[in-house]
Amino acid sequence: MTFDLSRIRFDARKDFLGVVMQQGRVQLDSDWNEWIAQLSRRLQAGTLDMFNGSVVPRITPEGFLIEAVGGALSIGAGRIYVDGLLAENHGGAPLAWNPQLAELSGTAAIDY
Repeated sequence: MTFDLSRIRFDARKDFLGVVMQQGRVQLDSDWNEWIAQLSRRLQAGTLDMFNGSVVPRITPEGFLIEAVGGALSIGAGRIYVDGLLAENHGGAPLAWNPQLAELSGTAAIDY
């Protein structure tokens, strides 16, 4: 996938906290892209600091649990953090309301 960007200015070494909108100034894609890059970097660094690498949260203990039953593989619904990055298996039907995330989530493992 290709896309057009005016510029990429994010540099984690500058330790910027955010991007400020200024009255009367034209909004540029680079301002929003820099803010997203800052936010993503902060979330990944914070996750690494808290979990020190890879972890399956207690709230989704079956997350990415691989089971072999009758010659078929299934992958458990839930979340896992790998090197500070979130991977999520949203699960299969039936769906159930998840009050912590305020969304419908699958409760069954996914067949591989």
